[in-house]
Amino acid sequence: MNKKILLVEDNPDYALALEIRLKSLGYALICADSMSAALSKIVSCKPDVSVIDINLPDGDGFNLAGQIKSNPNAPEIPVIFITANHDASYREKARFYSPIAFLEKPFNPRKLIDAIEQSQYSTTAFRAHYMARRA
Repeated sequence: MNKKILLVEDNPDYALALEIRLKSLGYALICADSMSAALSKIVSCKPDVSVIDINLPDGDGFNLAGQIKSNPNAPEIPVIFITANHDASYREKARFYSPIAFLEKPFNPRKLIDAIEQSQYSTTAFRAHYMARRA
């Protein structure tokens, strides 16, 4: 089964470039250009990992990640942040959401692919931790 990726990116050119690259590698993409579009797709599409731009037209990627992680139907979806902002405070704030990766644009697509592949291990560990806490 192809890994499903929720790509949340408001720049259509950048989103298309990532979509083409990831689809060529066999990933299934669910694309959203805003926080509200992503939230409407997260439960129905059940992605395996989310790639979230921090600067979105209707909110920020941090808020979106927080809503994803607090959603009881989607708590184990790993997050990868991407941003064009190179301010160190963004990277520091991202730590609160325990992302798989924090990538500053422009980045080598291989780094994103590596982070996506790493997410499967993070998901397994998170599920074990989450289930242990619920027991």
